[in-house]
Amino acid sequence: MSFTTVGSIIQTSTSTLSLSPQTIGDLIVLEVITDSTAPCTNVSGGGCSWTPVGATVAGSVNTGNEAAIFIGTVTATGSASATLSFNGSPSIIRAAGQEFRSSVGTWTLDQQSTLDNSGTSALPALTPVGSGELYFGYFFDSNAVAAGSTAGYTYNSDIHNNGVIFNQSCSSARQSPAMGDSTNTFGLAVIIQTPTVGNTAYLVFP
Repeated sequence: MSFTTVGSIIQTSTSTLSLSPQTIGDLIVLEVITDSTAPCTNVSGGGCSWTPVGATVAGSVNTGNEAAIFIGTVTATGSASATLSFNGSPSIIRAAGQEFRSSVGTWTLDQQSTLDNSGTSALPALTPVGSGELYFGYFFDSNAVAAGSTAGYTYNSDIHNNGVIFNQSCSSARQSPAMGDSTNTFGLAVIIQTPTVGNTAYLVFP
């Protein structure tokens, strides 16, 4: 099993997300971080069928911050707009994602972990159940993100200098990526896998 990166980082600071999905059946992993205890509850449109993945998390160190991850299954290609919906009225909206292609066309959530810190370079450590899985994370940075040097990882930043990181083909070893700065404060990381025959512990998309 494996994942392939398609296109470049997707991002928005509003409730509207501009997309241009490339291939039907691809997945778009999208994380939405908000303030004001007003989490994103739904994503719709954009040529995708969207499903929330894992749990929405609230900050305890970073009180009021909320993070949620959604996966969009591409159903139509070409330019389109997705709409983000919220429980409340956030004053800050930050969303970032990436399109990927699965070698088998299906995927499941393996694990999720939260970063909720006053400032660190260390991102959530997760151990895949097998090799070839996808690690994705997006994190608020209180200053300006700097790319790390963890082997196998791609580092990006949004227009607000928050960090986006992924590894589309993790080994089966514990994943412990790090940024190059120590001011990362809040966000989520997930590991996505393609399903194993006989494994019924995970919800399968699509």
